[in-house]
Amino acid sequence: MKRLAIFVEGATELSFIHNLVLQIGGTRLTVEASGVSGGSHAPRIIERRFKPAPDHSGTTHYVLILDCGGEETVKTRIIAEHKNLTEKGFTEIIGIRDVRPTFTRDELPIMESALDSFIDKSLIPVTFVLSVMEIEAWFLTEWHHFEKIDPAITLPAIRSSLNFDPAADDMSLRESPADDLDNCYRIAGKQYKKKKHQSLTLTSLDMEHIYLELGNRIPYLSRLLTSIDRFLSIN
Repeated sequence: MKRLAIFVEGATELSFIHNLVLQIGGTRLTVEASGVSGGSHAPRIIERRFKPAPDHSGTTHYVLILDCGGEETVKTRIIAEHKNLTEKGFTEIIGIRDVRPTFTRDELPIMESALDSFIDKSLIPVTFVLSVMEIEAWFLTEWHHFEKIDPAITLPAIRSSLNFDPAADDMSLRESPADDLDNCYRIAGKQYKKKKHQSLTLTSLDMEHIYLELGNRIPYLSRLLTSIDRFLSIN
């Protein structure tokens, strides 16, 4: 069984990555998704989901996705688990976190350097993926899903009401993508709020479009997809 670990900052990212890796890997994968609470010194697993069955029958690759409970704890949890996951035969760790609110766009080089510091290079590789400025920038770029939320949320309506184009513009340049996503939904009287309304978005996203097309537009997403593809290519 080949093993990959993905550490994310919250429930939104956990559900998104869970759906994405299943779209890419299909029946080859067993995916375990777990949430934690209790801080970095006393983590407690509060959620555990398996797909397919936990006996791993018929699958060749295993992906563990861990919700770290905050963007600042992604690196902390990776450092804490790095040696253990290496000894268990994992081939790589991916850490995913937003840029805001802790860092500004201008501080991206500082942020990347800080994430890489204190990572033990003698252990399995760690790849950090930044969602600039938030993961909702990726959701904005996946513009096919808007009309699944409501037929009134069209690209012409977004361009007219909000003066940007998710299909053409670089959504990573938006400073508050979650607010932009909410504003798009409000065209049809809907809302996007983390924890309250995100489930409809996550089930509406076109994962095939994300996998096949959006890596060409979003460099950090391309880094994530490359790592997943590399893992799945291991025999």
